Amino acid sequence: MPGRIKRPCSGGCGAVVIGGRCEGCQKRVRPRGGEPDRPSAAKRGYGYRWQSTSRGRLIKHPWCADPDKVHALPARATLTDHIIAVTGPRDPRFWDPKNWQSLCDSCHGRKTAKEDGGFGHRVERVV
Repeated sequence: MPGRIKRPCSGGCGAVVIGGRCEGCQKRVRPRGGEPDRPSAAKRGYGYRWQSTSRGRLIKHPWCADPDKVHALPARATLTDHIIAVTGPRDPRFWDPKNWQSLCDSCHGRKTAKEDGGFGHRVERVV
């Protein structure tokens, strides 16, 4: 059986490999799930207690709060958002229902991008 044909590395470096990525590009790939040094959702305070609380809120408040008024018609909310950003479950605002709003994925993404700078660029907060 003849040998396999070498092709350009799928990592975009230009190296020629038998298949897939070269060793250098394999090492540069981020691990599945995003940022390698970011703690899990549960370790950040969004474990079972938060998930069940959020589900209960979405049952009572099923429509997106739409802070930017972009929806022509009401949109179904998919998650509970903290209106004022919190640092974790020890932050007094974390469990305060007055600091929660129901949002759809697109509104939450837009709000997060505005607050955090979007596209992975952190905004320094003035306290």
